[in-house]
Amino acid sequence: MREDILKIFPPPPGLAGDISGCLKRIDEIYVGRAQLSLDQRLQSERPVDRARSLGNWNPDSIKGDRDHRDALAARGYWQAFQTVKDSVERVLRGKNAGKIADEDHAV
Repeated sequence: MREDILKIFPPPPGLAGDISGCLKRIDEIYVGRAQLSLDQRLQSERPVDRARSLGNWNPDSIKGDRDHRDALAARGYWQAFQTVKDSVERVLRGKNAGKIADEDHAV
């Protein structure tokens, strides 16, 4: 029944023809989901230095530490996003998606 089913479904869309446009839309998604600005968040001491201070890091009760924790989370989100976006770009440029997933996102 494969042939009958194939007649019902439209052809697969294939890869995006406009790679730069697709990547731009991906960046727009990131901007919409990650409104934190690290420059605004890191106005006082660096969060890494603060976190290293023995016994002084307390994001549960110190607002500055909480803000720094949030900024570090935003940074990690951005780095993860960039890694995935780079993988998507390579797939859009014709690389094997399975190999990209294995190489870039192995657990």
